Amino acid sequence: MWVPLHNPVLVIVDAVDAAATRAFDPPGEDPGGFDDLLKQPSAYRDPVSGERRDAVQTVERQFLAQIEMDLEAIKRMTASGDIPDFDMVLVAHVRDLTRRGYVNADGSCTIQIGDRVREFQHPRRAEVMDRFDGNHTVWIDEVRSASWGFSGRRDLFLFFCTKKTEPI
Repeated sequence: MWVPLHNPVLVIVDAVDAAATRAFDPPGEDPGGFDDLLKQPSAYRDPVSGERRDAVQTVERQFLAQIEMDLEAIKRMTASGDIPDFDMVLVAHVRDLTRRGYVNADGSCTIQIGDRVREFQHPRRAEVMDRFDGNHTVWIDEVRSASWGFSGRRDLFLFFCTKKTEPI
């Protein structure tokens, strides 16, 4: 059984392109690309300005999702003295992600931890509803497969997101 999303938005994500990041050769002497030991893009120092930059190469991914704020969980964590782990959860159908080519043959999603949510758009009018940049960057912290509970198969992906300045 397919259950429609409630008030879906078009989510635009800058996903890390691991192959392009591994192949990236930054200017100067610093090695660039992807650090396989730490499983993250390497940083390098720009030879002209001396600024530290990431070697990350991204690819744009777009999908429909329902935005949920689990306020009860956030209140429960705060009341117990914990810092809330997430600000929002994006709920997306496996069927939509598969149609767009974002689900691998093994059932895992190509949108992963450390990918950045760039903006939310209206699904039919292509107008920007919310844009995240600068100090209001939203990172995907956790990706889970889930189910509506109507069948034995997993038919959803849940993307737990947090607003912060650096990826995890």
